[in-house]
Amino acid sequence: MANIIPFPLLKRSGFVAKQARYIATIREHKQHREFERLVQLQRDAMRRRCVPDDLIEREIAGFRVSLFVELAGLDRRDGGAA
Repeated sequence: MANIIPFPLLKRSGFVAKQARYIATIREHKQHREFERLVQLQRDAMRRRCVPDDLIEREIAGFRVSLFVELAGLDRRDGGAA
């Protein structure tokens, strides 16, 4: 059986950085909702590709952490408190 890599590491960094920059442009009170919407879009995309649920949740957890880290880094670079 082949290994499934639904969210390859090589593509993740650029994608996550782009998504974080996008979230950072949104009004602060709407950022959480947009963050969750982007997470759900990734979950839905993996489901459409028939990725097993346990693997989806593992990948989503990694995506969330990566996105939080990137957002914190943007905040520090902009002089805000992370």
